[in-house]
Amino acid sequence: MVFAQEEDLYNLENTRKFADYLYKSGQYQLAVNEYERALFLNPSNDTLKYLLVQSISEQGKPLQAIERTNNLFEARDLPTNMAKVQAHNLFLIKDFKQLNDLVKKNAYLSDEDKLAAAAYTELWQLDWNAATPMIQQLEILGYSNTPDLQDLLKRGQSLRYKSPALAVGLSALVPGLGKAYVGDWKDGLISLIIVSGTAWQSYRSFKRKGSDNFGGWFLGAVSIGFYGGNILGTNKAAKKYNNKLNGVIQHETEHHFLGHF
Repeated sequence: MVFAQEEDLYNLENTRKFADYLYKSGQYQLAVNEYERALFLNPSNDTLKYLLVQSISEQGKPLQAIERTNNLFEARDLPTNMAKVQAHNLFLIKDFKQLNDLVKKNAYLSDEDKLAAAAYTELWQLDWNAATPMIQQLEILGYSNTPDLQDLLKRGQSLRYKSPALAVGLSALVPGLGKAYVGDWKDGLISLIIVSGTAWQSYRSFKRKGSDNFGGWFLGAVSIGFYGGNILGTNKAAKKYNNKLNGVIQHETEHHFLGHF
């Protein structure tokens, strides 16, 4: 009788129920183990495959989820729910080439889903020109998230970047001015004080003691060092400013994409 009960615990129905319980309670790794067992008992069940991959995804393991999906379906076209999970994970790892291939070739994804995936991808890559006609077409199709896409596109097109070359030029003209241009007023002021202060002290030392004194040359070298460092730092600051602007759009684009797929 004991053996019969133990055997019953591991049949497909009970294994599936236990796996579902683990999944719903957030015990995803344990759910993976049970779904793998259930698939061993019923290897052609696409629902089990979906729940298995979803359990892996919920653990924050997109690469593992992608690999398991490819193993489970091999040359088969992914069903809609599986295609969306795969698209979700491919977007997470920013494998846009494979994502593009997936949505173009998949026979089950709707035209709306395919177009939305492409539009989100172009927005994340900051290609406003490529995203524009896609979003316009989604509006015609009545895609529910079109207003979000239009907002992201509008904000992306209105981004005002700082020119690294101009920032460097300003810092070369007046130490710290380039950093002020990119919004780093505090660093700009510090740079101005240090460079001008050491240069002034160097000048005073030369004036008092002549051109052979060590202090004058030392302070001059310090001033030149800070001057050069300020110019290099200004170039980095301008790029950092621009990357921050891009990052906001990319973060929100990813948020909307992952909410749909």
